[in-house]
Amino acid sequence: MKLCREKKEQSMLKECFFFMIILSGIILNFTAFLSNILIQETPEITFISFIATITFSLILILFYILPQKNFIATLTFLLVILGLIPLIWFYDGGLKGVTPFYLFLVLIMTILLFSSWLRYFLASLLIVVTAVLVLLEKLNPDWVIYCENPLCKESNHVVAILITLIFTFILLSLFANNYEGLHMVSRKKEKELEEKNAALQELARIDPLTRLSNRRDIEEKTRYQQRISKRDKERFSFIMCDIDDFKKINDKYGHAVGDYILKELAKITKRSIREQSTASRWGGEEFLILIPYCLSKEAKNIAERIRKAVEEHKFIFNKHIINLTISLGVSEYDFEYPSIKRYIEKADRAMYISKAKGKNRVSVVT
Repeated sequence: MKLCREKKEQSMLKECFFFMIILSGIILNFTAFLSNILIQETPEITFISFIATITFSLILILFYILPQKNFIATLTFLLVILGLIPLIWFYDGGLKGVTPFYLFLVLIMTILLFSSWLRYFLASLLIVVTAVLVLLEKLNPDWVIYCENPLCKESNHVVAILITLIFTFILLSLFANNYEGLHMVSRKKEKELEEKNAALQELARIDPLTRLSNRRDIEEKTRYQQRISKRDKERFSFIMCDIDDFKKINDKYGHAVGDYILKELAKITKRSIREQSTASRWGGEEFLILIPYCLSKEAKNIAERIRKAVEEHKFIFNKHIINLTISLGVSEYDFEYPSIKRYIEKADRAMYISKAKGKNRVSVVT
């Protein structure tokens, strides 16, 4: 849908661009027609300017009537390159006339308006036609009609220079606007891609149910914290948490209640820890918490705060009030073992000690 809209916008931009080219052709040739009458230039140029004005006017009408916009644009440039340019070349002084100025304009228009192979074909055709015209002028100089009137020469060149400058400015402005528009679209797409990548990164690191860090994320953050702690000689702690009798709750109330409890427990845990700490869903109904710059004594107080908050919380699902408790284990990273896995296992062991002692309590393994 978005691609279709972008193609439609590009098509409308090219149609507007071609409209300006045809309108410019009408104004240019009509101006040339009037000036040729005033300064009494060669009647051939006056006639060519008149015919060109009528032709461009008809093209403009056909462009709005017929649906084949690309065909009309291509046909117009073929008529200009193969018909109008050779006529102006031979009847307006050839290399000494003003045709080279208009060749430059036609080349810019061709590059900006057309795309793909058609752009290269028309540009190449223009170059070939120009080379043939130069060769014919060198071989047959009598074929070229020169304007002998000094006023004619001067006015033609002044008008040609002004027209070239003005239309070059207009065409390059259109190109710049188009480029800026494409750049904005490209930047928007880059931003969308960055947002999608960020969302994918989040999905890879966040547990979808509890919105806590997943196992992969907590492991990476733990390794990072280990490097920081070794550098700063500061210890940190782990808290392992497990829901007491979670299987019985699932069996009694169903898995929907189990999911609700996990989400509620995640919220309570996040509210109970410091901002720089990381709570994660370690697996099933187990949660692992990383607490930087914290000794086991302080970590035990935090674990006790979480335990008490869960015990006092009312878990209500479909009018069912569920009493819930958790068992927690604490361990402290003390630089004794190089593997961080040992300290997570110690926290896990401490948690099972809490289970063995009657559940709903906090234990520490040093």
